[in-house]
Amino acid sequence: RLWKVILILDLKSYAFTIKKVKYLSYIIEVGAQVYLDLEKLVTICDFLGFANFYRDFIPNFSRLIELLI
Repeated sequence: RLWKVILILDLKSYAFTIKKVKYLSYIIEVGAQVYLDLEKLVTICDFLGFANFYRDFIPNFSRLIELLI
């Protein structure tokens, strides 16, 4: 059926036996384990520490930061 629409798949570019996948800042492992990438978490904490200095100068700072978390 793929030949009718001239769709060719290159199987060399696909991986079928991967035990861990990084997708949208999450790490998904075999066995339905999903967790946030540690690098992403550290980056968010660093940014919040930096942004916390400016909280007195930004109206509705708490609401804006809440959207990021």
